[in-house]
Amino acid sequence: MAIICAFYWDYNSYGKALPIGAISIIAIALIAITGATNPNNSTEAINDALSGFSNQLIWLIGISIMISVSLNKTGLVCSSSDLI
Repeated sequence: MAIICAFYWDYNSYGKALPIGAISIIAIALIAITGATNPNNSTEAINDALSGFSNQLIWLIGISIMISVSLNKTGLVCSSSDLI
């Protein structure tokens, strides 16, 4: 609910939505602070909030997206396809 409120507040204030990175950081912080996943143990709640970063597949997907975006922005994709 807080994420929806943050999106709505920023959209009405500045005319555009918060970037996905900002929404993600807010969501991770809210999970860790509120202890929504493990209300009795704050250490486990923080571990639950950050557990997704320990998966190597997530890092592989993220890095491959960053590389593809950077190749598109620099124009190396077009120049390398002309060579083939």
